[in-house]
Amino acid sequence: SDHGTCQPTDGTCSCSTGFDPSTNCGSCAAGYTGYPNCVVDLCYGNTCSGHGTCGSGVCSCATGYAGSSCNSCAPGYTGYPTCVVDPCYGNTCSGHGTCGGGTCSCSTGFDPSTNCSTCASGYQGYPTCTAIPPAPTISGLGIDCGSEPCWAGGTSYPVTFSVTNTTSCTANAVSTSGLGTSGSVSSCIINGDSGSFTYTTGDGAGDVIRITINATGPGGSYNTSTNVTIE
Repeated sequence: SDHGTCQPTDGTCSCSTGFDPSTNCGSCAAGYTGYPNCVVDLCYGNTCSGHGTCGSGVCSCATGYAGSSCNSCAPGYTGYPTCVVDPCYGNTCSGHGTCGGGTCSCSTGFDPSTNCSTCASGYQGYPTCTAIPPAPTISGLGIDCGSEPCWAGGTSYPVTFSVTNTTSCTANAVSTSGLGTSGSVSSCIINGDSGSFTYTTGDGAGDVIRITINATGPGGSYNTSTNVTIE
């Protein structure tokens, strides 16, 4: 085949580099390609890890694979050697959580339904998202007349109530029936979770006194009122 010499002792061919003696130099040897030139095969032995094809020594990888030998997952894919689409690719959870399976697990105070890009219910002030303080509450408002009805005639009765989440409050008590009952109210006193003030009745039996409490706390403001009839 003009690519070697024949040995007269046994009739076998001694081939030039790159040619196969088993075919009398009529084909390329392993690691060579392009008969009759038989140059070095740059892709010889390169399987591209089974995830691509080799050409001129360079792997062309299948979708989802990367690397010089297709031995890693391409960006946006995960789980070599299967390399499936990564549902978390590019999802930073807004810097306030971690992504798994395409879903964000957010830090406390952030909303996973928006990929941690807003505050969760009960929190405020994105991007810090601190807990919203509970609103003030007032309960049990009324005049303590003991076991008897509240009587007219200048008698002082304690007005009682309970408050929570409150830092300050004001109180007011006025006659609403127009019978001319006068009254006085001391300052609204906060003592832990309770408060009290006194109302002094006038002389108008049957008068209706409207008591109002306005409270303020870290979570906002609140007011409530109740009516008490003076006998």
